[in-house]
Amino acid sequence: MKAALKLLGLFWLGIMCIILVFWGVKSFRDYQTMKDVEKHLTMDFQRMGYKGKVTVKNYDRPAGYGETMDFSYKEKIDGRLLAFSDSVDYDPTTKQYEASRLSPVPEETETGLDDSIQLEAMWQQPYVQNQFKKMKSVFKKLEDEDLTLKEISGETMEVLHQDDGQITSEMLDAGQAELVQDFQKNRQKGLPLNGYYNVDVESYLQKHTLQLRVNYELLVDDLYDDEKARDKYPGVFFQKLKKLDYNQFWDGYYLVGYDLRERSGSARGGLSEVIVLDIRGGKLVRTFFRFFYYILRRTCLFKELS
Repeated sequence: MKAALKLLGLFWLGIMCIILVFWGVKSFRDYQTMKDVEKHLTMDFQRMGYKGKVTVKNYDRPAGYGETMDFSYKEKIDGRLLAFSDSVDYDPTTKQYEASRLSPVPEETETGLDDSIQLEAMWQQPYVQNQFKKMKSVFKKLEDEDLTLKEISGETMEVLHQDDGQITSEMLDAGQAELVQDFQKNRQKGLPLNGYYNVDVESYLQKHTLQLRVNYELLVDDLYDDEKARDKYPGVFFQKLKKLDYNQFWDGYYLVGYDLRERSGSARGGLSEVIVLDIRGGKLVRTFFRFFYYILRRTCLFKELS
């Protein structure tokens, strides 16, 4: 009996050793693949003019999906180490990779590998971050037991707001072209992050080339059948927004909305409603509404503030 148990133990030990060897070989191959991609990504970033460090952090093979690799780019600017994260789609057959998403400024890149930097770099400037802190202190005043401020971020204004009669497509195109020119001039001067960092954000907000987004989260009892979220809350929320003090805010468009989440945590919805605040000279001069249904968007009635 003891001999049989000993043989059984040796059998399972052998199985475990085979598994460990298999995973060890697999992990080593993955490591080599990640280092090879990291090497080529570094060369790609250097060709684009970047001077920081690229690190591949993760190799993911989700079932039923393509393979991806997460990477970070880090660059030190004025004593601060800025980090940006992104991913690439990887084909193990051809050993080729490509950007996982489209560039926010198509005229600016052929590879799309630096999309996260294009999106985020200018907003990381200290004076912009200080402005974000001022905005946060104001918008947090709307928080209560059901509503929580989640994020304040900046973005390019890529499409016109349908009922905004003051901004034309020609103005939008001109602003985008000027922004691209600034990127190119910064690049020629050898400025950080391939020219995407040193941007006059306040000026481009005034021109509506850029805009700001403020996201809240609203707790509801039932995501799909909650009278408060559907009928009562939007009007209350928007009226409270109009009473805030915007004295220290930059001129521009502020897109303010909220996600819905059930108290049980079992369901979550996309941005249900968004109001656009047009702020000038520290005053809220008008609003117009945008309704979001996941990816679909429609714009509602424009309204001047009296």
